[in-house]
Amino acid sequence: MRVVHNEEVLLSSIQVTQSEAQAAFGSPVVYMEKFLQRPRRVEIQVLADGQGNAVHLGDRDCSLSVATRKSSRRRPPRYR
Repeated sequence: MRVVHNEEVLLSSIQVTQSEAQAAFGSPVVYMEKFLQRPRRVEIQVLADGQGNAVHLGDRDCSLSVATRKSSRRRPPRYR
C-alpha cells in the first residue's frame, strides 16, 4: 500500500505496486482508492415511531472509540 500525492509519480507507483503484488500474491492486480488524511466516523441517533414521527437525538464523533474498541478486541481474553 502506498500513498501518491501527485500525478508525476502515479504511473511508476502503480508499476512498482503491481510488481510487489505479483511477487507476494501471484497476481499483479491492484486497486486504487482516494486517500483520506483524517477520516472521521460520525454516528447519528434518531428515535422514530411507526407513525412517521422522528426526533434527532444528536450526533457524536466515534472515531476514537472505534479505534480503541478495535485495539481492545486484539487482546486475548482473560481467564480466571
